[in-house]
Amino acid sequence: MTHAIFTPLLCMTVFAFLAAAAGWLAAKPVHAAALLLGLVFLDALHLPLVVNFGLSLYPEDLFFLILASACMVRFCLFASPRAVPWPWWVLGMIQLGLAVWGVKSYGTSAGVDARGHFYLWITLVFFASVRWSDRMVSRIVDLWIACGAGLCMLAIYRWGYSALDPRYAEEIMAYDTTGVRFRVISSASTLVIAIGSLGLLFRIMRGRLPLPLWPLLPVQLAAIAVLQHRSVWISLFVGVACLMLVRASGGKRIRALPLLGVVLVPLVLVFALPADNSVIASVRSSADQAVSTKEGTMVGRVVYWDELMAKWLGAGIPTYLVGQAYGGGFSPSELDDGTKMDMVPHNHFLHILFRGGVIGLLATLWVFGSAWRAAFARTRQGDRYWAHFLLAAMSALYAYYIPYWANYDSGLLLGLAIGYLRSQRQAPMPIAPSRTVPRFAAPRLPASFRIGGP
Repeated sequence: MTHAIFTPLLCMTVFAFLAAAAGWLAAKPVHAAALLLGLVFLDALHLPLVVNFGLSLYPEDLFFLILASACMVRFCLFASPRAVPWPWWVLGMIQLGLAVWGVKSYGTSAGVDARGHFYLWITLVFFASVRWSDRMVSRIVDLWIACGAGLCMLAIYRWGYSALDPRYAEEIMAYDTTGVRFRVISSASTLVIAIGSLGLLFRIMRGRLPLPLWPLLPVQLAAIAVLQHRSVWISLFVGVACLMLVRASGGKRIRALPLLGVVLVPLVLVFALPADNSVIASVRSSADQAVSTKEGTMVGRVVYWDELMAKWLGAGIPTYLVGQAYGGGFSPSELDDGTKMDMVPHNHFLHILFRGGVIGLLATLWVFGSAWRAAFARTRQGDRYWAHFLLAAMSALYAYYIPYWANYDSGLLLGLAIGYLRSQRQAPMPIAPSRTVPRFAAPRLPASFRIGGP
């Protein structure tokens, strides 16, 4: 009897909590961004926070369930679905159909496969529905910089602790399968540091960063170099080059020489180490592989892309149009021991080609391209303060999507860019000039008190 009463009460409590949380997030997009960046940091900690209900549920699952509910609240009360580009809705419908098809065909593995795309899709929908002001965007950039600084400190802590405790070093290295000694956090986390560095650089260029925070930029750049995620190196280079080429118009600027010094300090610090130092040797080895055409992970990825494209071209018309169901893998190969090994395409656009077809790929390119063009147009017009930063950040993200895929933190930036750069066509409201009394006009007296009155 007690159990029969307790279960409905617990369900009602959970439902009330989720409803209240969804309503709160719908009205507080900046707080939603803070929680999302907190999830990015939590993911880098590798804490075993998971509940198994036949399908493993992570904190991200709960958050994005609430965020999806918050989207419905926003579209009912605050925003119109037209705020989100219609091709993104098309991509979502295709991927939803592929997820249902995959669950029927492959079981729960389809849900695991579809998670990342759902996180990205719903994040962009939520943040694109917001009308962002300069002040709100400034708070998001500050939160991103803080998250990047926290991830940088986490990497430094792991380097230091690994030098003191070999057992801890083995535990940390188990999270990276490439065998690079100093890769203590993932490339996705390192990209967050890189985007935060772009935010710091933009603030320095605008003269809006306090001087005590300037050393944070060279420290983060040095950490990115030592982490040796070559894809992030290239992405950061693209973002910095874009930020330098479309220099912010207006506002307080600093001279190029001090700025160049801040950017080059980390490189000088890293390469000033002795030649036989393990850090500099590892960084140089990664740099050599980055430009090599015969070895390295990039060469292997290009070979795998060729195999995937050959497999996709040999598929039928449904695969051409909307892709293949989630959960079916991409190109699984059988090993000598009989087990099957499969890996993701390591290219976001090729990934979408398999999980969305030509229609999904065109929708993705349309959304990404239109956001970039809007940012570029706003930099020329000069009517959006953060357009220069968003243009550089999106350029870095798109470069990163070639060897990797988009994560939900990318959805935050892309959705923010769409919502912030969206044209607001409002008809001017005519206001009739009000009649005013001169400030020092003599008061009008009643007729009975006037001189010469009746």
